[in-house]
Amino acid sequence: MQRSKVYITRLFVLLTLSYGFLYFSYKWLDPTLHSDFIPYYKMYLKPLDFTVAPAPYIYRQINAVCVHMLWRMHVYYPNQIMFSNVHYDQHIVFAALATNYFALVGAAFLTTLLMDDRLKTYGPLPLLSGLLCFFTFQLQETLITGMSDGVSWALFAICYLFYTRKNTFWFCIAITFSILQREILPLAFVAFAFVQATTTILATRDKSVWDKRLRFYAIAGGWSALTFAGYLLFRTLVVPVDGFEGQMRLRSQLGALTHFHLTRPFVFQVLISQNLLVLFLGACWVLYRRAKEYDPMLLPIAAAWVGLFALGVISNIGNNVGRITAFLTPAIVVEMSLIVIRLQVASRHPDKCMKHVKPMPELILSPIHQ
Repeated sequence: MQRSKVYITRLFVLLTLSYGFLYFSYKWLDPTLHSDFIPYYKMYLKPLDFTVAPAPYIYRQINAVCVHMLWRMHVYYPNQIMFSNVHYDQHIVFAALATNYFALVGAAFLTTLLMDDRLKTYGPLPLLSGLLCFFTFQLQETLITGMSDGVSWALFAICYLFYTRKNTFWFCIAITFSILQREILPLAFVAFAFVQATTTILATRDKSVWDKRLRFYAIAGGWSALTFAGYLLFRTLVVPVDGFEGQMRLRSQLGALTHFHLTRPFVFQVLISQNLLVLFLGACWVLYRRAKEYDPMLLPIAAAWVGLFALGVISNIGNNVGRITAFLTPAIVVEMSLIVIRLQVASRHPDKCMKHVKPMPELILSPIHQ
């Protein structure tokens, strides 16, 4: 019962501190400024109809179904807004914004559960990672814009929760459903599993540890790879839909790679926009300087980020590369929050080795009770 009260309080805090972002987007945003909104809007009207939009949008059905359901439930806030276009129903626009906003709040809440697992507590400290989600550059650039990124963040957070808990069954279920929302999410977990399996082999000679950990990494990485392969099969043979055919051709991918070059808009919208990643790398650097330690998820996150970046480049999606690399944010904010807590503990207990100081909230909060 106590735990449920904590969770309800966290959701209340996250919603209360963030619902202004939903109102701002609804009041002032013109969703058609993002060309991706147009095919998504058609899908909101007719979800599960594979003739209304081109590939790859048409395969991202989870967001479309959720928006359509919210619209049919008549969830709506009547208000005069800047966006006015007779071709777009204001009720559907609000449903699209609200769906992705609530999904973002869900992703933020799931990061607090990830913090619970690592801290072994259910106090207020895990809220740090949830709140950091609302400081992403992508918040009102892509998340609360009527597209599908908010729901993609939520699905990544669900998969990451089961992955870190090493819950094989539910992870496989979640990662399978993820291709119905964002087809590249399984590839992030392929990178996670590969890097963590490699580091496990290099870091320990204990065969019992190998058997336990490597078995999970093999299943998680292998199933994720098979899931992505299943998406490719579904797109090319089962339900082929025209659109961005170059993404499926090796020649086009190599051409996109060879013609790639940095431009000023690309640097700003893809690299500089990764503000939480920059802070995470800075926190990792401080951790190394003070304790000569590495965050255990630094290499897996870096590998996944590089992989998604490369995939975006060869897919020739231009400045949208920053959107797909930002899907890793739930994992990034959790690790960054844990580093901050560890550094705080170490600063108050300098006589203890960093490796032996656990990020226990009672140590951090102890002066308050004195």
